[in-house]
Amino acid sequence: MKKRLLTILLALTAITAGAQTVKCVEPDAQAYIDLLTLAGYKAYKFEIPESAVGHMARFVIKEFKDGKEVSLDESDFGSMINSFSFDVGSSTIIVGFLPEKEGVPMRTVAIKWKGSMDLAGPFVYKYLITDCIDFMTGDKREPYSYYNTVENKEEIEYKEKTFLPLCLLGSAYNVPDQGYKFCGDFKDLCESSPHYYVIGIVIF
Repeated sequence: MKKRLLTILLALTAITAGAQTVKCVEPDAQAYIDLLTLAGYKAYKFEIPESAVGHMARFVIKEFKDGKEVSLDESDFGSMINSFSFDVGSSTIIVGFLPEKEGVPMRTVAIKWKGSMDLAGPFVYKYLITDCIDFMTGDKREPYSYYNTVENKEEIEYKEKTFLPLCLLGSAYNVPDQGYKFCGDFKDLCESSPHYYVIGIVIF
């Protein structure tokens, strides 16, 4: 009897020692980044030459409709940011976009130039997609806007007093027999999106 109990205890010990478990661990920074991305937050980081530190700079936002640049006088965004200059205190720039709110035709961009300045402002856009079909019901959707963002991953040649494009906020474009899409790189979307903004800098 004692031998049988000892055998059972040894067997239970072996099972326990070899068991796989699930345990809670402290989330790292990447976990929060993933959650923020899912919630619609986007952040893009750029490095400029150290030689630019100490110069003056200006953020410039250009609006384009149907492939043509919109003048500041006619732009919904206007010159709210474009006329603001500041000292360059760092070689690191962060451009971030806050989530779009349903039913609100506005998107907010937050710009941080480490050691120099922080800036936030809304983009107002009016482009509506009106002829998409709801794949669940087959009925036409109510008019809605679909905008997304992409960063410029090309190496941008640094020149003083020259517009350096960093990010794009643009509307989806219609592909015959495929519907509306927002895909491709920075250059593709500049050629395809019917309405977009390019966020960049000028250093002088």
